[in-house]
Amino acid sequence: MAVAAAGVGLSAVLALHFSDMRIEARQHQLMGEATTFADDLEQYLQSREMIAKTVGTLFEAPDLSKPHPLGPVGKKVIALMPEIEVIAWIPQVDPARIQEVLNVLSAAGRPPRLYGPNFETPDVSDPRRLLYPIVDIEPRPEGHKVGLGMDVSLFPSRRAAFEQARDEQRVIATAPVELLQQLDATGYILYSPVYGERGFDGCIMFAFRVDQLLNNFVHGRRIPMNFRVYDATDPDQLRYLMGVTLQGDIETVNSSVRSDGAEAIRQSLEFAGRKMLVLFEPGPDLAQVGMQLALMVSFLGLILTGMVLWVMYHFMHSSRRLASEIAKTNLMKVSLELVNRELIHRVGNLLAVAQGIIRLSYQASLSTVEFRDSIIARLHALNESVRLINRGDWTGVWLHELLQTELAPIADRINVSGRDALLKPRAAQSLSLLFYELMANSSKHGALSKREGTVTAQWEIKDTASGRLFCFQWQDHDSGINKPPTRQGFGTKLLTRLVPSDLSGQATLNFERGSFRYELEAPVESVIEQETTAAVNVKAVVPLRVAREHLGADKLGA
Repeated sequence: MAVAAAGVGLSAVLALHFSDMRIEARQHQLMGEATTFADDLEQYLQSREMIAKTVGTLFEAPDLSKPHPLGPVGKKVIALMPEIEVIAWIPQVDPARIQEVLNVLSAAGRPPRLYGPNFETPDVSDPRRLLYPIVDIEPRPEGHKVGLGMDVSLFPSRRAAFEQARDEQRVIATAPVELLQQLDATGYILYSPVYGERGFDGCIMFAFRVDQLLNNFVHGRRIPMNFRVYDATDPDQLRYLMGVTLQGDIETVNSSVRSDGAEAIRQSLEFAGRKMLVLFEPGPDLAQVGMQLALMVSFLGLILTGMVLWVMYHFMHSSRRLASEIAKTNLMKVSLELVNRELIHRVGNLLAVAQGIIRLSYQASLSTVEFRDSIIARLHALNESVRLINRGDWTGVWLHELLQTELAPIADRINVSGRDALLKPRAAQSLSLLFYELMANSSKHGALSKREGTVTAQWEIKDTASGRLFCFQWQDHDSGINKPPTRQGFGTKLLTRLVPSDLSGQATLNFERGSFRYELEAPVESVIEQETTAAVNVKAVVPLRVAREHLGADKLGA
């Protein structure tokens, strides 16, 4: 009896131990699957945000009175992102130009009037009030044309996102809103700001139905468990967006009796300035798995009562080793997945930059030879920056080192000054292309095209009311350039739009008599990974050579 009682008790202990171990292993597996799934979802959403940003950067706003101002752009974007419900052009308009907007609406077959949330006509008597009317929409079925003439400034949520995109110069999404009645769905509206020579022109609007956007992501993909998606931007408030079952079914109505639970797995992600919460539900299978294993171990314990002590020692020892091996295996798997995702991200980013260089160089080239030479030179500049970044295991590049590499051909004709700093990898890529374009422009048209011409490159970090700024200046002396170029090619767009946009900054070109000056300002957090007090000071006629001391040194010799 005593041996039987000991066997029963030991069987119960082992059953509980193995049940807990199996449940813990399953929970760890589900956590890894949920993390991977949420990371993939965030990359998918960020790719849509990046496309919207690119369209806004490259779109050139036409004259306000031009009919169908989107032209072929809308159809191309929808072909690229079929999950977009509507793409629209919304200019920023003074009341004095309201008649031009009404003429465009009439040309599109719509009543020549603007309207607000309740189809009321807005008051345009105040000359200081700005209007944000929708003047063009793609696609253009009759159901979508209802949106033509909508004044976004009369819709608080839409207006706030529109003005935030304008002020912060980045893509901004509204809070989840009810889309047009014809769509009968909840969605996000993204505004991508468009800037021209006169400053802010308006925004390209992208409307996404939440169910269509996420359905496109989960289609054909293995779903690890049921999950629900919430908008979690507003503090202490979750707004249900949709749910997805293991079978891929979309639930637009929250059928769950609870919005949280101790066993639920929470993952957070961001989309165009909005925070989203993905709540995974492991389901009842964890308890079932533990119960099955507990019953099996208990049954075996009753049969092997005579070997209670030996079994206890053997299984306790094996369980510890098994748990350790499972933990190591899962840790290695998670590490490999992280490395793989990082590699995919880096390669995708480089391919996107290379594709942009090729496409825009082709558009700006006058001949095949010019296109070939510009592509080879720009890709070489990009390759040099990537080589420096990879050498440091993608931790960044020292600014003086990037200058030394990219400006080596003109090292004896350039004055360099500023405090050295460790650049972020993405900023290093953008600045490498910037340095090359400045050098190439100066060699062809500026100071370096003359025997006596010299160049000054200097930078500093300034404290301003809006924060700390990285300020870079390039000055051509005795260049002979007296006026801006008549043709704006890829180089001009890269200097004035693409690089400043990538660094969340702004740039100016100044053509003065006999000289040319380029100035770039960007937030320090977008450019610099680590600052140093070491100084770089290199005069012309001396090869560019910098010896950096450790952080905290008083200066840097050259």
